[in-house]
Amino acid sequence: MSTVAASPSVPIDPVLLWQARSAGLGSLSSNGARPPNGARRLPSLVLPPSAHAADASNYPPECDETRAEYEERLTHVSRKAPLREACLHLSIKIPNSANLERLREELADHWFPLATAAPSVTRPARQPARSKAPAVTAHDVLKSAIAPDNGAIHVAVPLGQLAPSRPTVQNRGEIRGGVPLVIQSTSGPSSLAPPARRLVSTNGQSRTSPAPSQLQPQIEAGSSSLAAMPTPAALRHLPAPPVLLPSAIPRTPDRSGDPGAGFNSPVLYIPPIQEGDDDDTDAALLRQYDAEGANTYEMLSYEDGDEGDEGENGSDEEDADVDDPPDRATLLSNVRVAAVKRVENNRRAGGQKTQRAMRRAWREFVDKAITASKIPDEIVDEISLLLFIEFSAERPKRTRKGEDIPGTQVGASQLKKLFFGALRIRKEQDALDPSLAHIRPATSVIVYDSIKCRMDEALERERSGLVGPDEDAPDIRANTFLSEVTEEQLKSIGLGFLSHRQLRLCLWGHLAWTAQHASGNRGDDFRALKLAELQPHTMLHPDKRTSIYSVINPVYSVFISNLKPEMCPLGAFAFYFHYIYDEKNIIETMKIDWTLNKSWRAIRLLHGPKSPTTPFNEQNLYNLYCKSYNSAGFKSRLKAHLPRHLLGYKQEALGVDPLETSKLGWAILGAAGYQVDEPYDPIWRHVRVPEAFLQLICPMAEEIYASVAGKENLSGAANHWLMVMELWEYLFQCGAAIWQIHPDSALFRLPAFQVQDVRNWMSNGYPPALSVLQAAVGSPVDLQRIQHAATVASLQEMRDMPGRQNILIRQLNDTVNRRTAVFTPARGFSASAYHQNALLATATNDDYSHPLDNHRQDKLQVFAASLRPHLSPSTSRNPPSGPHTPETPRLVAQVELVLPPLAAFYENGRVTGIIHPILGMRSARWLEHVFPEIKQPQLCWDVWGPSKTLDQFTDLQEIWNLYAVGEQMSTEDGSQTRTKPPLKLMEQYFHHRWRTSSNKTERDKCGKAWSRFREIPDWIDLETTTRFVSLDTVMAELEAMRARDDGSEPRGLNWLCNELAERRKAAAIAGRQSVASTGTDMENGSGNSKKRAAAVAPRRPSAVKRAKT
Repeated sequence: MSTVAASPSVPIDPVLLWQARSAGLGSLSSNGARPPNGARRLPSLVLPPSAHAADASNYPPECDETRAEYEERLTHVSRKAPLREACLHLSIKIPNSANLERLREELADHWFPLATAAPSVTRPARQPARSKAPAVTAHDVLKSAIAPDNGAIHVAVPLGQLAPSRPTVQNRGEIRGGVPLVIQSTSGPSSLAPPARRLVSTNGQSRTSPAPSQLQPQIEAGSSSLAAMPTPAALRHLPAPPVLLPSAIPRTPDRSGDPGAGFNSPVLYIPPIQEGDDDDTDAALLRQYDAEGANTYEMLSYEDGDEGDEGENGSDEEDADVDDPPDRATLLSNVRVAAVKRVENNRRAGGQKTQRAMRRAWREFVDKAITASKIPDEIVDEISLLLFIEFSAERPKRTRKGEDIPGTQVGASQLKKLFFGALRIRKEQDALDPSLAHIRPATSVIVYDSIKCRMDEALERERSGLVGPDEDAPDIRANTFLSEVTEEQLKSIGLGFLSHRQLRLCLWGHLAWTAQHASGNRGDDFRALKLAELQPHTMLHPDKRTSIYSVINPVYSVFISNLKPEMCPLGAFAFYFHYIYDEKNIIETMKIDWTLNKSWRAIRLLHGPKSPTTPFNEQNLYNLYCKSYNSAGFKSRLKAHLPRHLLGYKQEALGVDPLETSKLGWAILGAAGYQVDEPYDPIWRHVRVPEAFLQLICPMAEEIYASVAGKENLSGAANHWLMVMELWEYLFQCGAAIWQIHPDSALFRLPAFQVQDVRNWMSNGYPPALSVLQAAVGSPVDLQRIQHAATVASLQEMRDMPGRQNILIRQLNDTVNRRTAVFTPARGFSASAYHQNALLATATNDDYSHPLDNHRQDKLQVFAASLRPHLSPSTSRNPPSGPHTPETPRLVAQVELVLPPLAAFYENGRVTGIIHPILGMRSARWLEHVFPEIKQPQLCWDVWGPSKTLDQFTDLQEIWNLYAVGEQMSTEDGSQTRTKPPLKLMEQYFHHRWRTSSNKTERDKCGKAWSRFREIPDWIDLETTTRFVSLDTVMAELEAMRARDDGSEPRGLNWLCNELAERRKAAAIAGRQSVASTGTDMENGSGNSKKRAAAVAPRRPSAVKRAKT
């Protein structure tokens, strides 16, 4: 076996040293585990901070830098933050109030631990120029390897030949390629460094070997221990406190009295493992994990007790030999990753499903991006996020099966989900490798600007209608506060759940729908609720006086009685309990022992058909909502989340201040239909239910409650059965309310509703009892509001009274002045007024008895001529007595006109008056007075349109009168009182504008009704005009057309309408063909071979042109 002398000048092969150490102590690692057989073990080489990724933040010294130079360089750092971060990274414990000098001193003490005891540190003198010796590396040659008593190995190497190779890290923390050695470099010959001679190694390289007479005890490759090897005195006195290795090798101070003091050589010191009891004590733990201001040392005053000091048999147990645990870095990484996964699994089911879809999308992007050499790996960093946002924003939408929809792009909400899904993936990657936060940051201002820009572009596309070719743009009110759902629609959806054929699905859907409206939570979260989690509770009303019975649970908020019994969640719970306990008898099926909580704790509220412990399938719940929406004719992209979406929109209707939206009270009462300031007292809860009916539900409830009431650890079971008994009345009260609107529901197949007496009470007993209670309560209006309104009205009237008095006084003053002006002496007689009145009285005559001979004759003749066209002999013979005052009542005509709504006489958007405009003094005409005043003719169809269908008219004359004369409205005794305008005049004046509407459905309905109605009147009008025949002749022809050959009942007017339409179309086709043939004959006769185009049916002028004409 080859040996190597262990003298300061003898080279030692590090590989042999490693093998010798491994054979004696086992494999080296950096986890500090105790080797087997009690052998002492050296800690492996700890990586210097320069080997880490965050080198710049550690401020390591340079290779040949002294402590003074290092401290002088640190003075250029003027901020505490980087120095504090470097200290924390190097596990240097510093107080929070440390200043810059303290931080610099702590870093210098860390990097130069051996120089702290010396007053000064000197740099070695530069060596004279000579031939360059080969560098000494960790895998080359070492000058000495001696294990002192403290377990550290010290090796001296000639100065200038030290070139430590960088160790490699494998399996997170384990060092390969280096040994724990103390290296001393020598600057020249000394007593400890005799002249050496060159040797040739087995690999052909030269190495140095000492003279035989100067050999120290040797190190053999197969030795079992290095503890007995002699150590030079200079190396025995090295300090032993544990230090971290620097990236540059520090230097030892000059020590007088030490044989190696003259070397002034750099030393790499690796301390031994300190064996003692202090590291395992509580005081050591508190020193290590002390927190400022926490008073952690008070923990030492507590007694330790006997727990954990002995084994199970009462005797002390020795430490057993175990395998080496995983390294520290791997352990921390596993703990962080496990915590992140646990948090992710704690999300709701819908969120986990969404995240799985986001992972698939990220994997798709990563595969394509790596193939295209855009990203190096699957780490979520800034560049990959920017590329992922671009990829997601430009890809098309996909169906539920994952197929692309051509011509579409992903919306803003989907982009948001994809972005945050990628950030969740990055959170797991940060847990696996925390250094990614510094090396490859994920987010930046550019990333957030990019995702916001892409989302804005997607929203703008939807607003502008730039969607796919096979889909329509979303409604302009979608996803806004204007997107409202009416009460009628919600009622229809609720009836859709009750209309399901299966009893179980009917109960499940009704329970989910009412509970969601009462709590505002998501539909899929309701599946996570367990039966045992429903517990009764008495909630205090915000008025601090009213107590409200409720049912609480850890998933939803609180369930209370609803204003409407058919939407009450407590009634739905009563149906549910009656079904599982009486119909399905779940107690016998699950073999529940109510004295054992675990026997019924796993039962789900909404469970599957096979096992009560299996949650209801999410897709089945989705299908329930879809079917109910379809039965109600309601379309929404939100299915199970719709009630949660609607709760926020009730805020304004309930009078809730926006600052109060974060509070829970308004949401509970608002979801139940009550305002916070409104007294909570559902009227239907006061309807008395016969006692005999209550015996039909859960007859075992009293016995079970008596067996668990007051028992230890069974209060939850006792309260559960107490809640079941409290809900008995809810079952019949809510069931009776649903019976009034949907008696055919599968809900009434429950055993309690099969009793005939119960059905008779729901039909005949519940409605009158509820009506009496509603009449007794009256209108729930606050008396203070009534008093306030009356006071305001009185004050307003008192304020307006002086104004009205001033107007009356002014009018009276004008009247008195006008009538007494002629008696005023100062004014006297007015000749001009007298002559003017005489002129007005005689200017209407056709002949003048004698001409006027004054100087104003010419002027008066012109004035009289201008008045002649406006005056008639009748008016001149009976001059008006004077203008009528507004107080004079208008004469009531025997037949009044039916007018459209008041809004039709005012333009859209303008202020609407309170009375109709004045339509003539004594009478009014449709064309001259009424039609010109109408500004919105589209409001006239509901009033003036045909009030009957064709089959409802008695004969053809009634249709013609409605079209040409106008519909006559009469009283019961047959006297005509009101009349409508002729539809022919309406069509001629307004054209299509009077039968249009802003709603497309209503517009199509009006157009279809008018086209069928006008077929018969247009035919009569056309026949009388073109053939010059009387109306009776055309009527007789139409009646003959309706008559049957067998003399039975004539055909209906609908048939006549269709027959006339077919004849009109046939006549139009024949006319076009005759025109085409005539044109062809004319072209042939003229010898022109060019064919003329066929005549086109004349189109009606557009609405704009007709309006202009």
